[in-house]
Amino acid sequence: MEKLIRDKIVDIALSSGETLKTRISNGGELTQFLKNKIVEEANEVFLSGTKEEITEELADLLTVIKAFGDHLGIEDNIFEAAEKKYEERGGFEKGIILIKENI
Repeated sequence: MEKLIRDKIVDIALSSGETLKTRISNGGELTQFLKNKIVEEANEVFLSGTKEEITEELADLLTVIKAFGDHLGIEDNIFEAAEKKYEERGGFEKGIILIKENI
């Protein structure tokens, strides 16, 4: 199974005597690998239990989101869009739970 790894993981592995079989993604497939990584990291946030684990996993998720935005040339746009949505619709601080949506 192939998966995207952080840039320094190969060097870290080599310094501890471990070898990894890797390759560099071609341009077209990197988008899908980044999408997969976002899902992987979001799932790790979901499975985390302690504040420390959640902090680490949210940091990983944010790093992937930033990398994906950079890959697409929209990193600044992501944060602007988040701020706009926050201003228009609010955040999640109040913990409001929707019981039934009117359809």
